[in-house]
Amino acid sequence: MSTTYKFSKATFENLVKHLLDIEEGKNQLLNEYFPEPTDERRDFEKLFDDYVMKVDNLVRNASISEEQHDMFPFVTIGSRVEVEDAESKKSYEFRIVTPYESTVENGDISYLSPMGKSLLLKKAGEKTEVNAPGGIYCYKIKAIKHPQ
Repeated sequence: MSTTYKFSKATFENLVKHLLDIEEGKNQLLNEYFPEPTDERRDFEKLFDDYVMKVDNLVRNASISEEQHDMFPFVTIGSRVEVEDAESKKSYEFRIVTPYESTVENGDISYLSPMGKSLLLKKAGEKTEVNAPGGIYCYKIKAIKHPQ
């Protein structure tokens, strides 16, 4: 039996629009950022397909509620993610954005970045390891919110 997720009407409509937009932009994204048939392209394509499948499942199992629900079961593009550094115990908040985002703010990270890819589809409470140019970092996901 699948879980039913409750979202405000605006959040639900944004999620449906997001799903359509991301599916329509897949080929352009792959051709622009991964033009050659490399392992990196195949890995990203698998992550992308998993993402679309999970967001589609989320939409199919959603119901609209009058109450405001902005907590998501996993990290999506557009999510605000609060993480805790496993070593320093400091908390950080990031917003996962597309590489085409026109308004980039402090704390925004592309889902194509090592951090963005490692957070995408993770659930609150999960730990993730980020292999970044500056080293390997471990984070625990504390909370996931989606803007209305």
